[in-house]
Amino acid sequence: MLASRHRLAEIRAGTPVYRYSMQPRAAGWPSPDALQQAFAIADASGDRRIPEGLLRGTIDLELVNAEHLHEVWQEVASVLGLEYSRERFA
Repeated sequence: MLASRHRLAEIRAGTPVYRYSMQPRAAGWPSPDALQQAFAIADASGDRRIPEGLLRGTIDLELVNAEHLHEVWQEVASVLGLEYSRERFA
């Protein structure tokens, strides 16, 4: 919501594995309220099944949560007409 409120050209976040980026398209950023509502809807509608890898111990909860948030932001970007990307560091 920070990027929308301050009309940033782009917002980025990073982890040791990925770089995330979101930008508005020509129409600009949606309102912070629209972003918050779209996020809440996408987050609530996400797949809540426990991944098999978590049960086997081959992936951890942090990775599961990161993947869930990536899918939520993909949906938010699609619905609101934003450019979203995730790039794996080499």
